[in-house]
Amino acid sequence: MTSPKFELTYFPIGGRALEIRLAFNIGKIDFKDNRLTFPEFGKAKAAGEFKYGVVPVLSVDGVQMGESLAILRYVGQLAKLYPEDPMEAFRVDEIVNVMENPSSAITFTLVPQRFGLEKFDEKEKMRIRGFINEKVLPPFIAGLEKTLAKNETKGFCVGSSLSIADLKVFGSIRNIKAGFLDGISDTLYDKAPCCLAVYKTVSEHPSVVAYFKANPKG
Repeated sequence: MTSPKFELTYFPIGGRALEIRLAFNIGKIDFKDNRLTFPEFGKAKAAGEFKYGVVPVLSVDGVQMGESLAILRYVGQLAKLYPEDPMEAFRVDEIVNVMENPSSAITFTLVPQRFGLEKFDEKEKMRIRGFINEKVLPPFIAGLEKTLAKNETKGFCVGSSLSIADLKVFGSIRNIKAGFLDGISDTLYDKAPCCLAVYKTVSEHPSVVAYFKANPKG
């Protein structure tokens, strides 16, 4: 049986495609990593090339699939990074979904147009980020830490093997620790040892190490 041909399209950054790219690499699944410049994306979007008008999109034998979380779950299943047990699958989904909360809050300050608002001026953007940094992210991280602390095997979100939940937590922490988001402290996760243990597990995985060696921007 011939293996499907996969083509993932996104920008030349990690963003919403990072965990998908990592899942492909961890699962040793061949795929074409199509990285568009922003002008190329704008031209292709105007031509109606993307399902729902956004990226990432994944083409499987020429059939386009949209929505980053749906793509991640699909690739995670192929890569054996998604549990077969229904309850464990629920716990993975729970964490994958909840990690959208901090991501969406920060995205709001980057592209408010996606939320139906005009672009902020710098002062307003920093005011909103200050609120996110002080009132949104700390209680979110505390709740995530409490959830991860209940898992018997430290360094994993669910059970004792790598899953897409671990990849999502890793991606979120990596974005914060990078320190490129003005107004968002890069030390927010410093007092969350269970979260950092998951980050360490993923960051030290041989396939992840190799991936970032070849793709330092994600």
